[in-house]
Amino acid sequence: MRSPFKNGRHWPLVIVAMLLGNVCICAVTVYSALSDGGARVERSYASRELAWDDSDRQRALSAALGWSATVDVNPADNAAVLTLRDAEGRPVRSARVMAELVPPGRVLPVVFIGQTGRDGSVMLEPRLERPGAWRARVVADAVGMRFTSESDVIVAEPQVALTR
Repeated sequence: MRSPFKNGRHWPLVIVAMLLGNVCICAVTVYSALSDGGARVERSYASRELAWDDSDRQRALSAALGWSATVDVNPADNAAVLTLRDAEGRPVRSARVMAELVPPGRVLPVVFIGQTGRDGSVMLEPRLERPGAWRARVVADAVGMRFTSESDVIVAEPQVALTR
């Protein structure tokens, strides 16, 4: 029986296989570099640092206002609801809300813009699928006042129902 490697016809196939492997490695490298993950420069970092005095002043005004913004996540379906309350605990109705939710391990936020209802809450879409600590930045405008808040939102692993 004659060996197929004796006549040297396998070398072109080896070279093609190595070139295809190199193309795959390059594709994975480009995908990893362009996808949202790992350490990156934070979006609008320089402009936020230049506006530090303004944002510090806004934080003081928000603290004096006494409002609160809470994001509650339903563990069954990871639906998030933002609730805005005033200093007495009453709902803040018809507030224009912009929420940036940054997933854990990511830099690019999920941005939501909406308006609170009669109960002071608004449903955030899309659902928070990734478990972990999300960073929530909320800006709300109502009755001529602006309120800002930053907090962490914990999203649990989805609950799986076991059936027999």
